[in-house]
Amino acid sequence: MIPAKDLFYGIVDNGIKVDIFQAEESLFLIKLFLKNSNEIDKSSFTILFRTLQYVFTKELTLAITKLYEEEKKDKRYKIRSIPYALKLLEESANELIIEQKPSFIKKLVKCGFNEDYLNRLDDAQITNETVKYFHDNLPPFVLKDFKNMSKSLNALKTARNKVIAHSEAILTSDLPRTTWDEIEQLIDYAKEFLGIVGIGYLSIAYEDDNGNHFLSSDAKRTTRAMERLLQKAGILSEDGSSPLML
Repeated sequence: MIPAKDLFYGIVDNGIKVDIFQAEESLFLIKLFLKNSNEIDKSSFTILFRTLQYVFTKELTLAITKLYEEEKKDKRYKIRSIPYALKLLEESANELIIEQKPSFIKKLVKCGFNEDYLNRLDDAQITNETVKYFHDNLPPFVLKDFKNMSKSLNALKTARNKVIAHSEAILTSDLPRTTWDEIEQLIDYAKEFLGIVGIGYLSIAYEDDNGNHFLSSDAKRTTRAMERLLQKAGILSEDGSSPLML
């Protein structure tokens, strides 16, 4: 039988971490395309960048869906999602050891926990409190059973399909502001979960002491490279503005 820690590592480091990175990388790129949609549409590379926008919107949709996916009856398919990680924490509370307890408690205190209260609990009790916290603090538009991603994913799918079906840009106004806020809340929730359980149960620091995720800075590298490509193609100037506006 595989130890609970090994199972948890597989879910968190091989699943949740990867999907957070892919979600953020895609979101940063989509925002870059939206921000410069007018300049892109005036260029001779419109079809290329709209196709890329389609690909990254599809990737964003898939990554977020995987982050909140529930366990399937088909055991042949490995689920590496937040719901499944919470389930494992709950079922294995008596087996899992909090390896970096001071750091773990420090992060929970930042979430509103009383430090003296936590210090009186054993590992299993702290784990149960952690599970309860993440269940209770889901983004308000997500049902407690994780089955409803509200309008966010549907809006993303609509945007994805529109990009491939039409050549015009999808402007920010095409998606309600709240939709983008919800998407970012889903990612932020996943990042908070990763940052807390990673240091506690796996001794892996996914973020610094101020809560800045190392994954986020890594995910921005592709966007910075894309900006340089837009500049090389003459779509943007070196300062990021449109050459036509200079």
